[in-house]
Amino acid sequence: MIKRQRIAPPKLILLMHRHQIKLNLAALALLALMTPPLPAAGPVEKQTMRNEPPGLTAEPFPKCFFKNVADRSPTGDLDVVKAYALALANTRALQGHDSIHAEWRVFSGSYTAPPPPEGKTGMWGLAVFSDDGCTVVQGKLPTTVELPPGMLPPGPRLLEKAGSGQTLEKIDQSFHELPILLNPGETVDLTVKYSNTLYYKNPDDSADIDGVTMFVFFMPIDIVPDESMYDDPLNAGIAPPLFLSVATDITPLNVSNVRGDLIPSVIPNSPEKHFVTPQWTEEIYWDNVVLRANDFVGSGKDLITSGNPKQKFEWHFECKEDSQAGKVSDEDPTIFNVDRKKWKHAKVSIGPKGGTWATDTIKMHVWVVWTTCTPSGGVGEYYQADAQGQKVPPNGNSVKARWEVDTSATKTDATKLWKFTFKIEPKEIAIDPERPKLDGQSRKPVPGKGKIHTISPTTGDGDTAALKWDVSRQYKVTVRNPGSISKTDLLVSIPSEWAKNQPTAVDSPVGFPTDVVEGNDDSSSEYIDEDDNPYVANSTATLSHAEGELTSIDGPRLGVFNSWGATAQSYSCEINFVEFARLELWNGTRANGRFWFRISDETQGKWHHYLDATYDAAQSKWLNNQSSAKTGHPKP
Repeated sequence: MIKRQRIAPPKLILLMHRHQIKLNLAALALLALMTPPLPAAGPVEKQTMRNEPPGLTAEPFPKCFFKNVADRSPTGDLDVVKAYALALANTRALQGHDSIHAEWRVFSGSYTAPPPPEGKTGMWGLAVFSDDGCTVVQGKLPTTVELPPGMLPPGPRLLEKAGSGQTLEKIDQSFHELPILLNPGETVDLTVKYSNTLYYKNPDDSADIDGVTMFVFFMPIDIVPDESMYDDPLNAGIAPPLFLSVATDITPLNVSNVRGDLIPSVIPNSPEKHFVTPQWTEEIYWDNVVLRANDFVGSGKDLITSGNPKQKFEWHFECKEDSQAGKVSDEDPTIFNVDRKKWKHAKVSIGPKGGTWATDTIKMHVWVVWTTCTPSGGVGEYYQADAQGQKVPPNGNSVKARWEVDTSATKTDATKLWKFTFKIEPKEIAIDPERPKLDGQSRKPVPGKGKIHTISPTTGDGDTAALKWDVSRQYKVTVRNPGSISKTDLLVSIPSEWAKNQPTAVDSPVGFPTDVVEGNDDSSSEYIDEDDNPYVANSTATLSHAEGELTSIDGPRLGVFNSWGATAQSYSCEINFVEFARLELWNGTRANGRFWFRISDETQGKWHHYLDATYDAAQSKWLNNQSSAKTGHPKP
């Protein structure tokens, strides 16, 4: 019988992922029925362990040495892998295992972790199944020269074990988890020194398995959105929750219906994921994006709990805008919160203890996106005009009066036009090589699709967006007609929708859309008044902007005809505008919920164009009475 002497191994701090799933007792019973009965063991006389002989030469790992059992560990549970290994050993089904019988063998070489199972992300673990003495060192020896006794590479010792008397009754003690984690495709140098100590008495009367095998098992770790991030409690009449919880995955939770979305990387097949959400707004008022780690449920939470003796993994966080913007939940170590009250680019990952974002492979970028709107221009001019709209001298023969921004025929006077520049924050979302794919044509309809453009009905919808990034505009109009100018007369100067209730002293026929992300003055058929491509700088006179910016322009005009006038009569047409930026966020598969998100401050985009005139009968003209073109909404 072959027996071995065992030296007690030192205590190891393992870095391996392990679930605490117990093997089903019924399965164990079935395994016992499948296992051949053991022959009776005779008396054993232990002999002295032989010393390592001189002249050993390191051998390359044989093909059968590494056994991939990813299919046996769909959740990375080491107990399942161990049970599988024991079953193989009991049934003598470890192919090649029995062939490694020499008293001393040294194997050395490089091992490259295989690709992950299809549709999975995670890390690979290693476990040695060795019945006798076995030392595993991270490092490599030459395979062409004789080795002095005791020679091993200088790297860290992953396992140091010597043993004897390892019969099948105690074979579970031969399974050893190694303190090493490998990313798919990662290569590690390993040396395995195996000693199969021989004994002289009763060599055939004990069921024993000699040899060493390396089991390679997969630990899934993924980052995916949880379904609860797309639920809107308000739609169901439920008060906004203080905390939303789910059961699986690193999952953005706190996103109002919908509060953001998972967007693929601009780099094809990139393993890094991107979750994009707008900065805190009244319509999406959750304070945090909440991420949850998968697989760490039940007692598995110990593996990611800081300070727990079983901890093997930890969260890693980087954010140059605010290093304190992310933290592990105090209530649940599998939850990580990223503040979304202010724009930022946060990097969140999970990896082995002591790692960093740079060394981890399971990563999620959290982009909290916003824009800063800067208005400029907006120079209005009140002038008298002839029938063709051309300016006439103050004492000339005019037909009407006009209040207009940029009186040039082509609307290209950049010094007078209203211009709005939206600076995207963080800028990296438009310029980093690793960024979410938000370029290109929009794919989902804007909220106002199908609603007519009330200013120019012949131009189609009043709400359009060609690209995923978009600048849009809302407007509200109020007509003050205390002198009861007829509807017929007004239709010469204002759109039919504005005059539908005339004559009326005060009327607001068109109001702001109820959805803050819907435009109603954003027709696609009029002259080009916006540039929604933040990936390329624009150098034109009117829409110029840098990378990471969007721009829009406008030059409104209102008029009043002298023929409408009567002594001391007044007339006002007041338009309040809101210029705003929005962004389409869609993962390509989601069927319901919000797809367009406001990414600008409403107050920064407020501006107005008010025509306010009083009729002077002596001159038979409408005179300017504090017409205004400025930011803000002084009149509601």
